[in-house]
Amino acid sequence: MTKVKIYIPCVTRERARELVLQHIDHDPSLESIRELYEQDLAKPELDIITVTGLKCVGVPIGTPEFVNAFVRSKAHAIEKDVQKLRIFQDPRIHYDLLHFSQHTCSAFQTLKQFHDNLLTHFNRMGSTSD
Repeated sequence: MTKVKIYIPCVTRERARELVLQHIDHDPSLESIRELYEQDLAKPELDIITVTGLKCVGVPIGTPEFVNAFVRSKAHAIEKDVQKLRIFQDPRIHYDLLHFSQHTCSAFQTLKQFHDNLLTHFNRMGSTSD
């Protein structure tokens, strides 16, 4: 169950933990998540109980800051990958690699992200790149 995250927005992390424990204590069917609660207490860096956001099937769900940071990291990863393609001299190979790898990846990300977030970060990336 290490991939399971509990997202509770608009409260502090301590309050989120309290709420999770209250629900576990009041509903015996939730006893199976007590282990997650205890793991979150023992290893806070796992961020099992989170108040900022989480990724669900690759889609960031959370605060605007969380979503923006996720989109920014994806945009930078794509930029690094595209820079690696400069070693190819043949324009057709360059095009095919961009079209079938990064274009597909970008299209998938676009489906998952808010359109304005992607545009904002890609435009910033384009204005600061050489």
